[in-house]
Amino acid sequence: MIQSRPAVCDAGPAGGEDPAGTARRLARQYARTADGLLIGEPGRGLLALPSPPGAVGPIRCGTTALIPGGPLAAPEDAGALIRLTEAWAEPLGLAPLSLNVTEAELPPLLAAGYQPTRTASECVVRHPGDWSGSRYRAVRAACARAERGGTVVRELNDHDAAWQDLPAIFAAHLAAKPQRRPAGPFVALPPTGPSDERRVWVAAVRGGAVGFATACPLGRWEADGSRRWTLGAFHTRPDAPPGTAAALVRGLLDDLVAEGIGAVSLGPAPAVVTGPAPAGENRLVARGVRAWIRAGNGLFDARGLWHFKSRFRPTLEPLYACGRPRVTARQAADFVRASGVLRVDPRRALRGTWADLRRPAAFGALP
Repeated sequence: MIQSRPAVCDAGPAGGEDPAGTARRLARQYARTADGLLIGEPGRGLLALPSPPGAVGPIRCGTTALIPGGPLAAPEDAGALIRLTEAWAEPLGLAPLSLNVTEAELPPLLAAGYQPTRTASECVVRHPGDWSGSRYRAVRAACARAERGGTVVRELNDHDAAWQDLPAIFAAHLAAKPQRRPAGPFVALPPTGPSDERRVWVAAVRGGAVGFATACPLGRWEADGSRRWTLGAFHTRPDAPPGTAAALVRGLLDDLVAEGIGAVSLGPAPAVVTGPAPAGENRLVARGVRAWIRAGNGLFDARGLWHFKSRFRPTLEPLYACGRPRVTARQAADFVRASGVLRVDPRRALRGTWADLRRPAAFGALP
């Protein structure tokens, strides 16, 4: 159900629940509603605090207090969110860093002395009404391959048996990546059942689920008054038929537009930088992000991610990292270490790098 605006999450611990359990419970609550909470990690323990709507973080990364989702709160609450983050971080000697900050979220950060650096772009798809024409030839071709492989996309209902298949799909997808294990704070857990309240679409072949995608509303509205939604967790099995990922996204977009939801974010495209450089940008970090993506694409397939999302002809909206007085190279390094992208299985990393080198130079070329 779409609310008029997000509600503040109840961050109080359940009776007898340990802090780590509280944090995990609240993280699931955030993921399904796009409402807010703060999760910190002082030392080894996890700390859950109440927050304004639409916030997640901070996560302790070395000397950085990382807020992965940016201050997604309503504008009147963003200043309070910034103060809450600083009150948690500064006594611990941590420097706050917000990632994936949109243009609309910049003013309260600028007012608090933070400076932005471009690091990515948000891919916002506005449904074309139909998928005809040359612009969507790649989408149609991918969906046709999935259909020939027997793929059928549907939204899960409360009593669907496919709920039990989601953890296995999630695990198989992550096991195929070069990393030894995912960095927990940066990977949304799969839905646990209909009580999770995230909407879930599955791709099934001969009755067995081979992929799933989730979607939830954001606290942002379009010019026509409709609420923007975002693609959340998105996973397919390595043995899923070709085109399954495109079929999942198209099926999700078609179902949402039938309900009057025309704008859906496919999430960030890392290192896809748009718009002019803002005042105070750390150009070393901005260039370093693009250089890292180009050199380390076998470890994190940003080219493949952009190639996939670009098929849906998204509108690109700039995303920023914001630090005070500005983003530093040390904060960028803290994030890379905390993300786990460097903790790789050598054999899988070599396979990924070799596959990346064999691609045409134009494949997923960053704009």
